[in-house]
Amino acid sequence: GAITAPMAGKLLRIDVPIGDAVKAGQGLAVIEAMKMENELVAPLAGVVAESAAIAPSTIERGALIIRLAPT
Repeated sequence: GAITAPMAGKLLRIDVPIGDAVKAGQGLAVIEAMKMENELVAPLAGVVAESAAIAPSTIERGALIIRLAPT
């Protein structure tokens, strides 16, 4: 359930608050790298348990952004 940054860049926004139920494939956050926006999607259905990053901010590859608790 850990959603991590696939690349270094700028975390533009987090689209789901803590406690929200999400579906597999739902957009969770957007990272900008090399002037391209990359949407991070939920790999599984669950509830947002933790939001470890603050947007907008720079983020390193592998940094935890959101943690999901499976439902």
